[in-house]
Amino acid sequence: MKPITTIISSIFFSLILIPEVSLAQGLVSCQSDCTVCDFIKTGDNILRFLIDISFVLVVAFIAYGAILIMTSGGNKSQFEKGKKAIWTSLTGLVIILVAWVFVHSLLSVLAGRNLYQGNFRDWVWNEIPCEIEK
Repeated sequence: MKPITTIISSIFFSLILIPEVSLAQGLVSCQSDCTVCDFIKTGDNILRFLIDISFVLVVAFIAYGAILIMTSGGNKSQFEKGKKAIWTSLTGLVIILVAWVFVHSLLSVLAGRNLYQGNFRDWVWNEIPCEIEK
């Protein structure tokens, strides 16, 4: 019974991650004559790709934990295992998002942006403008 479960879960996760892997096509922002700005944008593209994959994995682990809870049938250890899977995945998501804010801020500073520009109305916080001379 164990190999069948492994095969089914492998197929399930493969089908979930195939669309995300196809999104990796545009990670590199330049092909020739790359500048520092292109390097920073490539780092930002890779970071966004990893965030997208982490959301898919978090949803999958929440679903796994929910299935464990629904099928526990009074089994306290299985219920706790499902609850732990959900809380662990949500905690991981919070850690990933906080790390993203720090890394994205670092990339923005490396690209030449001031974090505080005095006018937040025209400021797009999740884009990295290249203000470095080429």
